[in-house]
Parts: sequence; C-alpha cells; structure tokens
Amino acid sequence: IVKGSAPEISEGAATDFIRAFPGGAKAKQKRADRKKADQDLLDHVAGDASIELKDEANKNRPSPVEGPAQLFIMGAPRSGGTLLHAALSRHDGIATDGDATPVLADLAAERGLAFFDRASEEDLADLGRAYRRRHHARAVAPQKENASFAIDAALENVWWLGAAAQYLEAEAPDFKALIIRRDPKAVAFSCYKAAFANGERAWADKPEDLGARLHAIRKLEDHWLKTMPDRVKLVEYEKLISNPQKVLNDVVAWLGLEACELCLTPNETEVALTSYGAVEARAPPFHTQSLAAWKRYEKQLKRDVFPHLVDKK
Repeated sequence: IVKGSAPEISEGAATDFIRAFPGGAKAKQKRADRKKADQDLLDHVAGDASIELKDEANKNRPSPVEGPAQLFIMGAPRSGGTLLHAALSRHDGIATDGDATPVLADLAAERGLAFFDRASEEDLADLGRAYRRRHHARAVAPQKENASFAIDAALENVWWLGAAAQYLEAEAPDFKALIIRRDPKAVAFSCYKAAFANGERAWADKPEDLGARLHAIRKLEDHWLKTMPDRVKLVEYEKLISNPQKVLNDVVAWLGLEACELCLTPNETEVALTSYGAVEARAPPFHTQSLAAWKRYEKQLKRDVFPHLVDKK
C-alpha cells in the first residue's frame, strides 16, 4: 500500500461575496482559519489507503472515534436540504462545517462495491471509524465537541445510507437521517433550469434522465423510511416553509434535543454554506417565492418534462 501525496491548498485570498449575506463575514473568517486543518485533512485522506482484507495479521485497526453521532440530511437536489441544514446548524447541540463533502461516496469508491461482499463485521466497523474520522475532522469544531450530532449534508448519501448503516452499526449506532422531500414538479423544474457547476448532475439536462433520477431517489427514500423507521424521518419542504417552528421543533424533539429559537433564523448561520441553494438559504427565512415558481411555465413543462415524472414501470 503506497501512501499518496495531497495537493497543496492555494494561499490566495478568499473572495468577499459572502459579505453580502448576514453571517457571511464570520463564515468567511471560519473558512480562512480552517485552511491549515484542511491541508492536514487532505494529507490524511491521501495517505488513508484502503483496508487490506487479505492480510489480517498486518492490518492496523483504527481506534474508535469519540464525538457526536451522525445526522444525515439527504434527498433530491433542490428540495430544501440547504435550508434545513442552515436552520439546524443554529442549534448548540448540532455541529457542522457547512460543506457537503461526499465522504460516504468517496469511501465506497476507494473500497469498491466488492468490499461489501467480502467484508466482515470488523471490517465494516473499521470503515465506520474511517468515515467518522474524516467527517469529524471537518464538521466538529472545538466549541462543539460536546454536540449530540454532527451533520453530513451530502444529498447523495441517499444512495449510501444502507452502507452507512452497516459501517456505523458497531461503531456508532445512534446515527439519524432526515429526508427532505418537496413537490416533484417543483424539484424537476428547479433541477432542469439550474446550471450546475462543472457538469455536475448532467442527468438534469435531459427530461428523461431527470425523471429517471428523481424516481430512483424517491424509491430509495421510501425504502429507507420503511426499513429504518426509528433512524429515518421525513421532512416535507412545503410544511417547513408554511410552519417552520412546528416542523423544526418536531425534528429536534425527535433528535432528543430541546427546541431552539435560533433555528428560525437560518439566514444568520455562521456556517459557510457552499451548495447550490446557499443563496436562497441566506435570503429572508422561509420565504414562499419558489413554492409555485414552476406554474409560470406549466404549459411547457407539461409538454416536455412532467410526462417523465410518471413511473412507467
């Protein structure tokens, strides 16, 4: 196993655009302060080679990772995940760094899907520790070491929740997951018109691919809600917008935490949000402007996009 080398992080100054938003300046400073920590993390990830299953005698087992339990926020893109993330980030009992780094997907890519066919319970526990070590290095700041939960907001985790459950069962079985769900017509319209960066989510460019992807995500969501009802909770975007206090109080109570008025001001979070929905999350909280935006283009969407939202199987 060869130890890799990490790329250098540029020392160039960060941009000032987030100063335009409440809490943005503090978020910028936090990211600047974390530059060295990020370089250390890159070095760590580059050197964190795959677990070698064939040589049990020489395997160095990682030690258990102390700290908050995992709180996954997942669902389809453009469903309100960033808003929910920003709101919960205001709670003292919940840690996050704002980034939605796909740690679970990265680990799966490194190990390969065949890992799950041959991995022992001990191997899975090792992977759970590797995941928590990477995630906590970014998400858990010193002032929140005693938090109850640490948010992992990579929406793509909806594909990997089953794997995460295997990783964490022996290592940290008290994890929870929130599925944020929105009217599929609104999601389809928002994804279809979005210019995702660097070709990300190219499936959103073609109505047939968009429909297939949203169907797959919905089926996975339903599966996790059915098979892990004590671990997974559904949050409906429209209800979050119309009655944020009730919905958020219900969520934090489910997490075993006390209600927090600060959660009602997600636009004031000091977390450096970087997802596509960050601008909307910094807008006046829980606005209704985008709820029915798709209706202005209903004729065209009914012709070109919405037919692909019908499950034809």
